[in-house]
Amino acid sequence: MANSIRENILAKVKTAMETLTGVGTVQRMRVSPLDNEVAFPAVFIFEDREEISTQAPSDMGKVYKNLFITLQCWEIDDGSDMSVQLNELMKNVETKAMSNPDWDSLAIDTIPMETRNFIDLNSVKGEGYLGFEFDMRIRYRHTFYDPETA
Repeated sequence: MANSIRENILAKVKTAMETLTGVGTVQRMRVSPLDNEVAFPAVFIFEDREEISTQAPSDMGKVYKNLFITLQCWEIDDGSDMSVQLNELMKNVETKAMSNPDWDSLAIDTIPMETRNFIDLNSVKGEGYLGFEFDMRIRYRHTFYDPETA
């Protein structure tokens, strides 16, 4: 049995993040604490929600979906300017996420939505974690009763 279009898109998002230079960990849904066997920088892929549209007359037997994904990214503070460190990783992640907006023809488009920065400070300079979340929406479609067929 083939995977659904949704699963194929998520697999491509993971593969794209794995090609980022210097990123040590890429996981779908973080399953372990940040300090346990995670190679940094790390990218965790979270499937947030999915909106479904089936009512427009132009849909013609298709189901249109908006898959909302959050890329949660972490790196270890190296003791230099935290904002500069975070912005470099953010640039690389966003560039990679938007480099193939139709995910090899599986999706209609990819829209960046929002970015949130957060810093987990440690009392020892250079030992805290820096992170951000990058939200995007991937719009795709499949036939009405078959999530495997566009």
